[in-house]
Amino acid sequence: MRFIIPGHTEVEPVIKLIGYIGSNTKLESNGKIMTYTRTEDWDGIVIDNKNETVRRMSDGANMISYVTWSYGRFFQFAPGNTQLTVTGPAAFPKSMTVAVDYGSGGG
Repeated sequence: MRFIIPGHTEVEPVIKLIGYIGSNTKLESNGKIMTYTRTEDWDGIVIDNKNETVRRMSDGANMISYVTWSYGRFFQFAPGNTQLTVTGPAAFPKSMTVAVDYGSGGG
């Protein structure tokens, strides 16, 4: 997915994956890769990059132990054009919704 971050400073988005999240679902942006190593059957996870948390939506459980990172941790999006790539098992994108809340930008 591609979008434009307004303003002049980086933002730390909240990213939600909702639906069937297969093991080894990957999110990639600007060379950073986050891999979620657990299967969530018809649930969701919230990746809060500012607060550096990963929580299951149904019960708020801390899921950070099921995350691996390549090249850094947690995402920051610079102003301007941004791309977030989500890849995963065969169920994606048919059975998963991705939502990105980057707030109002950096002013």
